[in-house]
Amino acid sequence: MFKKKNRADVALIAEIQSVTDALARANSAAAQCSDPLLFESTVYEIKYLQTRYAYLMNVARESGISGKDYRDTARKNRGATWKRSS
Repeated sequence: MFKKKNRADVALIAEIQSVTDALARANSAAAQCSDPLLFESTVYEIKYLQTRYAYLMNVARESGISGKDYRDTARKNRGATWKRSS
C-alpha cells in the first residue's frame, strides 16, 4: 500500500516546496509594491509560479505521491531551510 520514496520523488517534493516558498515571497512583494511596472512584473512572476506549481502537482499525482509524503518531507526540511537562510 505504501510507496517507497525514491530520489526522484524526494526531488519533486523539494521542488514543490521551493515553488511554494517562492510564491509566498512573490505574493508578499506584490503586497508591498508601489511602482506599477514592478507590480506588473511581480504579477507575471506569480502567474508563472502558479502554473509551475500546478504542473508539479500533476506530476506528483501521476507519480502517486500523496499529501502525506509532501508534509513529512516538508517538515523534515523546514529546519534545513531555516539554517540555509540564516
